[in-house]
Amino acid sequence: MDKSAINRITAIRDKYKAIAEEAGDNYNLFKVIGLTSEEVRIHSAFLANLLNPQAEHGQKSKFLKLFCEQFDIPQFDHDSGKVTIEKYIGKKEEINGGRIDIDIFDKNGFHIIIENKIYANDQENQLIRYSQYGKKQPKYKLFYLTLYGYMPDEKKSCNYDKKQISLKEGNDYFLLSYHYDILNWLEHCREKAATKPLLREGISHYINLIKYLTNQNTNYMMNQEIIKEFLKPENVQSLANIKECLVKTQIELQYQFWECLINELKKKGFD
Repeated sequence: MDKSAINRITAIRDKYKAIAEEAGDNYNLFKVIGLTSEEVRIHSAFLANLLNPQAEHGQKSKFLKLFCEQFDIPQFDHDSGKVTIEKYIGKKEEINGGRIDIDIFDKNGFHIIIENKIYANDQENQLIRYSQYGKKQPKYKLFYLTLYGYMPDEKKSCNYDKKQISLKEGNDYFLLSYHYDILNWLEHCREKAATKPLLREGISHYINLIKYLTNQNTNYMMNQEIIKEFLKPENVQSLANIKECLVKTQIELQYQFWECLINELKKKGFD
């Protein structure tokens, strides 16, 4: 790879750095207060608030209606919807009980059950327990929400041989992703809140947080442009050499770091 190609990559990096600074993309309230991946305190709380027709956002059931439309829940009466976070459904036993992250229900007893996963692992028989709770209601729909729409740990959360229970995705539960599904819904919510500046900006900060957690910020676009530069015919032949050099560069950087640390510790009297 010649010097001009390296200069173009540097220019791409500088361009996106300037874009991020100009747009204020590096500033996010959730990152400032150090709460980016708290499932209950941040993510479940924020989503539940938007979905709650009685919440202080003042938009009544607009956001819940958008949710029902986007995720195919036409029977749900959004105007009468009520939302509970960490819904206690009884003592945790083999296939019953526990706490549901978000439970939304209407006057007809229809329950929308959302299991919200950012980084936490599945619990034993978790979706089975929530499915059993749903089956006790007149009607329900169970969602498994993760950053990228991952499948749950089926052996741990969906299958229980002792009772011959096996939940199937697309039938007993449905996958949702922050990366696409929730982000798309939030964009529509922001459109509805266009004339409410504080609400609109609150949603914008949360959208920015989701993009940060799912690598969709300006760094993602920058990397895509750099990849295009690498894939130009005149640069492809150099990729193998670049990869080898990158590994050796990482090794050298680590060596220099530890060497520098040792020297600084010696200066301060450590042996």
